[in-house]
Amino acid sequence: MASDSDVSARLLPAGRYWFTVNHDDQYGTWLGWLDAFKDHVHVENTSSREAEGDSPAWDFYIFTTDKDLIWERGDHPTKAGPEIKSVEDTITRPAPSPDLIDTIPSPGDIGKKVASGIGTMATIIAAGVAIGLFILIVRSKPVAK
Repeated sequence: MASDSDVSARLLPAGRYWFTVNHDDQYGTWLGWLDAFKDHVHVENTSSREAEGDSPAWDFYIFTTDKDLIWERGDHPTKAGPEIKSVEDTITRPAPSPDLIDTIPSPGDIGKKVASGIGTMATIIAAGVAIGLFILIVRSKPVAK
């Protein structure tokens, strides 16, 4: 007899999902699941890829369920947010590299950096002059005996 945790692990909560299924011996199980729950599963989008090399053909599905359903496969679908509209939206890609021209600072940026450097230098020089004058004033006063 299955425990409660075994049954809950096989339940697919109501929601929106994406799922990729290979055209292998499990493909019929997937199609059977869709047919068995056709009153509660709405397929929003599908796309297919042909077999390439050692990779079998596969189908991509975005679907919603209006209630918790029994899930008999070992691999679970992935929750799909509203941003998922096609298989391309599920592929993680690195951020695009900036164009080389975008990495060259503009004359305005160069001017700001130079001005900032000059301002910092002027502050250091002013502080040095102030300290030097303070020392001269303190040393030039006669010491009372």
